[in-house]
Formats: sequence, structure tokens, C-alpha cells
Amino acid sequence: METTPSAAELIAAATEALRDELLPALSGRAAFQARVVANVLDIARRELERGPAADAAELARLRALLGAPDADPLPRLRAALCEAIRAGRVTLDTPGLADHLWADTMARLAIEQPGYPSFVRESRAAAADPT
Repeated sequence: METTPSAAELIAAATEALRDELLPALSGRAAFQARVVANVLDIARRELERGPAADAAELARLRALLGAPDADPLPRLRAALCEAIRAGRVTLDTPGLADHLWADTMARLAIEQPGYPSFVRESRAAAADPT
């Protein structure tokens, strides 16, 4: 049985203490800095929770889009896509590119800014669309 809290759980506990107990006692610049730190901790927690799945999905899309071997790591495929776009070998007319860019943007927003109004709207629209 696992009894140790995960890194994401530890970050969530620290963020909760910061927001609920420390922030109310602060004002001015210190309160602002505490809010910044809480937001950074939230991003780190979401990266731990959602990052591995987002990276795996991105890797699969890039391998399909670029016809890359399974051994190529994600950073190399990201660089290869950038180079292919720069060289004009991959354009928005390339099947799969627009879908990849959209999925990547949505995955990054889910981690970095899940409250961003456009992200919330598009997430709701995607959830409502069964296709």
C-alpha cells in the first residue's frame, strides 16, 4: 500500500496552506508575490498530473505526422517539426498538422491556464460534441 503522498498531493497541500492560511495575513507586494507563488505551484501540480499523458499524445501525433521511427524522442520530433515547417515541407495543408497544433495548444492550456476563457469555451464545446 502506498502511504507517501505524491508530489502533486504535496504541492496541492502547500498551495492550499499558502492560499488559505498565509495569503489572508499578507497585504501589498507580499500578497501579490504569494499569489504568484500559488499560481506557479498550481502549474507545477498540473504538469505532474497531466504532463505525461499530454507528452505521450504529442509523441504519437508527431510520429504519425512526420513518419518518424518509434525510437525518436519527443524533443527531437519537436525540433524536426519546426525544421519541416521552416523548410516548407510541412504546411497547414499537410494532413494532421492543424489538428496536432490545436491538440498541443489545448493540452498546454490545460496545464498552464485552465481558466483561460477561450480554453474553457473550447473545452466545453469539445465535450458537448460527440464526434
